[in-house]
Amino acid sequence: MNDLPSPSDAEGPALFEGFADRIRDGALIGWARRVGSLEPVTVHLHLHGERVASVLADRYRDDLEAAGKGQGRHGFEIRLPDGRLPDGRLPNGRLDGLRVAIAGAGDVPMSAPLRCAIDDLSAGQPADPAAGTAAVWLDLSEFLFYLRTHKTLSGIQRVQCEIVRIVAGATSSRVRFCMTPPEGGEYVEVPTTVVGRLVDRLTGNAPVPLADWGAYVGMIADPARRAKAAIAPGQMLFVLGAFWVFPHTPALLAVLRGRGVHIGVCIYDLIPLYHPEYCDPGMVGGFLSAFSTVSQVADLILTISHHTAADVERFYRRIGQPPKTIRPVPLAHELANGATSAPGPAAGPSSLLRLIGGPFVLCVGTIEIRKNHGYLLAIWQELLRRHGPEAVPKLVLAGRRGWRVEGFYDALETTRGLDRHVLQIGDADDADLEALYRGCLFTVFPSLYEGWGLPVGESLMHGKLCITSRSSAMPEAGGEFAAYLDPRDQADGLRTIEAFLFDDARRARMEEAIRTRFVPRRWSEVVNNVFSEIQAYLAGCRDGGERPPPVSLKPGAVVRLRRLDRLNGFDDMLRRPPFLRLICAQGWHPSDGAGAWMDGPNALLSFGLDTAGRPAPARLRVHLHVVRPSWARDAAVTMTSACGASAITVLEDDETMLSLDCAPVSMGGAPAVRIAIALDRLAAPPPPETRRLGLLAKTVAVADAEDALQRLDVVEKLLFLMRA
Repeated sequence: MNDLPSPSDAEGPALFEGFADRIRDGALIGWARRVGSLEPVTVHLHLHGERVASVLADRYRDDLEAAGKGQGRHGFEIRLPDGRLPDGRLPNGRLDGLRVAIAGAGDVPMSAPLRCAIDDLSAGQPADPAAGTAAVWLDLSEFLFYLRTHKTLSGIQRVQCEIVRIVAGATSSRVRFCMTPPEGGEYVEVPTTVVGRLVDRLTGNAPVPLADWGAYVGMIADPARRAKAAIAPGQMLFVLGAFWVFPHTPALLAVLRGRGVHIGVCIYDLIPLYHPEYCDPGMVGGFLSAFSTVSQVADLILTISHHTAADVERFYRRIGQPPKTIRPVPLAHELANGATSAPGPAAGPSSLLRLIGGPFVLCVGTIEIRKNHGYLLAIWQELLRRHGPEAVPKLVLAGRRGWRVEGFYDALETTRGLDRHVLQIGDADDADLEALYRGCLFTVFPSLYEGWGLPVGESLMHGKLCITSRSSAMPEAGGEFAAYLDPRDQADGLRTIEAFLFDDARRARMEEAIRTRFVPRRWSEVVNNVFSEIQAYLAGCRDGGERPPPVSLKPGAVVRLRRLDRLNGFDDMLRRPPFLRLICAQGWHPSDGAGAWMDGPNALLSFGLDTAGRPAPARLRVHLHVVRPSWARDAAVTMTSACGASAITVLEDDETMLSLDCAPVSMGGAPAVRIAIALDRLAAPPPPETRRLGLLAKTVAVADAEDALQRLDVVEKLLFLMRA
């Protein structure tokens, strides 16, 4: 809880006190009371100079009771209006001029993050539609969610921050920002000025105190007061961050694609796909499921290196599909956009360098199994054995603790950090990293696998040699200006690091090459490349128009629609492709362990036909295995194909096989099946279920209606699954 002001701190008469804490879910939350009284007071909300709402401060809060504020029943929650004044005027939906007052007393003071949020929300408005139509929407959902609990950046969030910083500082209305809530829902717009101010506060301009940061971001990213993002057919929604964090994101992208929106994604790496052993086990299944779906709905895939682009192409070859439009856009070398770091010694003995107390080698990155810190620990142990502690510089690890590194920390504790020769600095901010890069002898980055390798370029940007792995994308980041080792061969790593530790001339030659010939890649170049690729893709597309379905089935296919709770690797994903659930195109809840429930009385099935280059069958037979809930007894369900064929079935049994003979239709120039399902009644399910539920679809099958053997084979498979 925020520090509660004493009566003498409150504005207005001393007999009253209170505090406005935060904005959450579109409501202003705080407390107010008359000192010495248990009677609730009335609180007024003023906006734009006029009173717009009043409430009684009578909600119980345990933190108030614990702080001795009466019996704790002095909280209030005021629903913020949409910006309209009592006479109906809508002054741009701004929050400037917002204040809270106790009736008959003075204003209620506001918390620091609330004041910052109000300032930024007052400045930020959706772009004026008359100023131009957005061509590209950048999805910042994961970035904003991450910032609720972190203020230091690394990896994917670092990339997003630098791109967003440049885009938000531009004047074009052709690029806009949007987000979805973590619990799901449609995209809402986040005004460009709000995003710009957030990044400014994140990186040190008009900062928000660390203790208040999470509350500030929570208010900035509160979707309750945001307008729905007007993402239109022909535009592109580009997912800049980690698309797998929110389970609802892939299905939402599929719905937008079905409406004619182009979908773009940034792929940083496919490590969970090809090397799940390097990942947190809890995220592998979620990533594989999300990527399986995104791979089918994405129209444009940008990767952060040529190596990652090759990995994505390899994925499409493995699943037997032609690759999508895949374009590598390598990342920058600079730490932050516009950074002016130049080769040279540290500017001065910062407190951090004084704490280290002597020469050191730097390794930047989260402490996780893939970054290979145990490799470095073993090398430093051998260096100390060979040369003694006086001759060996310290090893500084700059990064927070990650996953699957219990053994590393056990070894670090057992050796007391190799007698204080190995130091960890968690949550280093940009100023800390700047001092560390400039103060180190050189850097090491022996990662086992990277999509790019930001610390490699950052080291070169500061004029310092980086010794890194000669595997995956790291040679792209370092080029001829880095030294390379085998991250699986400690003897090779020891030889390489030892050579540069004790041969000053050799190290100086590399630094001279960096100083005279290294041309760093800037974040502004990355942004230009990203939007050049997006614009090139959009220029080659027809505006609007129907799109082929994201998933195609071969005649004879039988597809179970239930969700798979755990995918353990690529082979597992190939056996049970999650993207097949995209057959449930519209009007469905996310699949669960039983199948896919209709979200109400109407839903749509849609899939393309994979005919291996042969003509599509003239007639198809489509089967749908459904379960009727108890509240839909004797309901009638109608299946209607886009070709005009239809069939009505009365649901007399708990489980029914719905069937429809239909002709393929053309969707986006390709043969496809599109079937609308309509239930003639809908009743509320019994508690505790709160969703609207129609039928439960368990299996979809399609067969060539003229191929008797194929039809028989499909029916036998369906009957087997129904009995299973």
